[in-house]
Amino acid sequence: MLQFPSHTVFASSGTFDRDVLQWPGLVLVEFYDEWCHYCQEIAPELERLAAKRQGTLKIVKIDMQKDPMLSLRYSVKGAPSFLLFRNGDMLARLDGSPGNVDDLEKWILFSLLKK
Repeated sequence: MLQFPSHTVFASSGTFDRDVLQWPGLVLVEFYDEWCHYCQEIAPELERLAAKRQGTLKIVKIDMQKDPMLSLRYSVKGAPSFLLFRNGDMLARLDGSPGNVDDLEKWILFSLLKK
């Protein structure tokens, strides 16, 4: 049985394929940077969202400074950037701040309805 984590998962280029592309479900990936004020503000909200949506959504964080190759791989130029994957396929992308975590959830639902 698939075990969704109840917290955000930190990934790197070494674990990205397993944590995101091979995950048979919905994954929200945040590319973040330590200096990004918005990234710092939303971090606890993402933890709450991971717990709230456990069983339906996995949240993965990528540190852009520590793993620039993943940023290049997905043409991420700034933090934050959010990519939504399902069964390894990228469904949607949001570059920049979505506002708050409620707006982020709405973006996720809207992205799922479009596909």
